[in-house]
Parts: sequence; C-alpha cells; structure tokens
Amino acid sequence: MKQSYFIKKTLVAFLILFSSSLIAQTVKGKVVGSDGETLPYINVIEKGTTNGTTTDDNGEFTLNVKGLPTTFVVSSIGFETVEQSVTSSN
Repeated sequence: MKQSYFIKKTLVAFLILFSSSLIAQTVKGKVVGSDGETLPYINVIEKGTTNGTTTDDNGEFTLNVKGLPTTFVVSSIGFETVEQSVTSSN
C-alpha cells in the first residue's frame, strides 16, 4: 500500500537567533516544509523539557530557552518528527 505524500513530508526548521540575556535566550524562527512552504500550527519543543510553543499562521515562533546550544523537536500529526540543533553560532 502506497502512503500519501503528505504523511511522508518532512519538516525543515530554519531558525534565527535574535537576542540573549544572562538567564535565558530568545530564539525566533520559522518552520517550513521541504517544498519551502511555511507550516502553521507545528509544535516546537526544547528537547528534554516541557518548554515549547506552536508556530503561528505564518509558521513563525518565539521560544525562550535556558541556554545554547540546545535541540528543538519539531513535530505535528501527519509529518515526520525532526530534531534541529541550535547553537550560539547559528
């Protein structure tokens, strides 16, 4: 049985770091599919924590993390889960 293209579609996370402080760092980014289309309502969670958020209508998100480097787990029903490393040099 052949699976639907949408079930196999892979999430790709493009992350942009904007600001930091002594206590936490704010990571802002956008989640897009392998076809370059933005993906709304995708879960973005800091790996190993319960700290997370969901992308907005434009696939954008903001998340405060304890520090860098860290890893985000990017997931949604019907998509393959992706882990994305985030470092201070990104």
